[in-house]
Amino acid sequence: MGNTVAVSFEGSNIKVVYASVTGGETGVTDALTLDESRLDYFLDKEKAREFIVVKNFAGAYQELFQVPAAKKKYLSKIIGIEISKRCQFKDFSSIHFLLDKKTVENRKVIDVFAFAVRNEELTELINRFASRGKKVSAVYPDFFSIASMVGPSAKNALCVAQAGAGKGLFLVKEGKVVFVREAGTLDAGVTDFDMQNIEMTVNYCRQTLRVNPFAVFLTGSLSNDYRATTGASVPIACLMPPAGLRVDRKIFQEYGAAVSALFGKSSIDISPREYREEKFLTWLLGYSTAALLLLTILAGAYTGIVLKGALAAKKEYTKPAERPADLSTVVESYERERAKIEKYRPLLKVLDAKSANPPVHSLLASVTQLKLGQIRFDSISVVPAADGALSLKVEGTVDGDGWAAAEAAYEKFTGSFSERGDLKITKEAFDLKEKRILVEAEYR
Repeated sequence: MGNTVAVSFEGSNIKVVYASVTGGETGVTDALTLDESRLDYFLDKEKAREFIVVKNFAGAYQELFQVPAAKKKYLSKIIGIEISKRCQFKDFSSIHFLLDKKTVENRKVIDVFAFAVRNEELTELINRFASRGKKVSAVYPDFFSIASMVGPSAKNALCVAQAGAGKGLFLVKEGKVVFVREAGTLDAGVTDFDMQNIEMTVNYCRQTLRVNPFAVFLTGSLSNDYRATTGASVPIACLMPPAGLRVDRKIFQEYGAAVSALFGKSSIDISPREYREEKFLTWLLGYSTAALLLLTILAGAYTGIVLKGALAAKKEYTKPAERPADLSTVVESYERERAKIEKYRPLLKVLDAKSANPPVHSLLASVTQLKLGQIRFDSISVVPAADGALSLKVEGTVDGDGWAAAEAAYEKFTGSFSERGDLKITKEAFDLKEKRILVEAEYR
């Protein structure tokens, strides 16, 4: 990770931590707090060029829902469609976690927790850095970033964090956030009022989510400001620094969200997809430039080697020949071999005729043997291929109800190609949203 700067937006305050890696351990070397209005001044003076950003996104979309247990290559598309249907935002970026697989009414489904933020808010946040010549490497929602310090070993933990003027309560199951609730508060720290909210959330997890939290973790400054007189039905503990982190205890408590960004993963980066693609292209361009420079150096070295060999060959070539070649012997040998080949020319013509493209009607007969099921063809085209095969292109629609049925029909259809020995798929595409298919195959 090298030297890293993490910036956490917390209401009117911004908290910054500096960290570096030494001997495989991440060490927090410095931390500071500044007013939100001083961010531009800070960025102008700061030497670092790249930052990790953590923020509490008030009013974000979050929901737990179920989707059909489709294959992995279709699952992300299905989840994206489902979020678009449920989320009230028109233009947004989202992250999601796959949870438990279940059987509901004889249908296999997967629980999914999704979280979405308006792209307008994300772009505005990133542009504050870009306008000062700085780069944002990732944007993490604070709850998800803090959860990355809990770790997968904590089966079911309810975490509590300061969230602006309120408190954020989020359930972490095997390292994944499965539920988020923001609650109002009467005072800073943990009070009896907050304990009531915690107990209500614990009961919700038990009764609705069917998850029994084994502990409540107080995070950040809350772990140093506990003033409640009432207890809870589960043990309450303070979130401790994860293994591999060297940090002062007071810094960990005061700058918990910013410190947690040091352990964030790409799966919780909610920056807009276009921005992430632009970052990748920038990295690829830099990588390609370095690779081109290396190839140029290698080419120069190789040229020197070739030139040295060429000079030696030239020297050898310019030596007088000891004995002129007997060309008449070579010509006689060529004529003898040519006469032998001429005897097989009729057979070669027959073999060439056999290797011509197969008849189209044979291909169409094979197509009728495919498992069409709910597949409806919109167009079929057949053209000769250069290597003696026929090229088949099929476009169509799947009439199945629901994504799971459409996926099953498509898999059955494409699977029937491999069952036949004369048809081999060379390209396929399935638009799950529109239920459109494209299959290209070779027939021999």
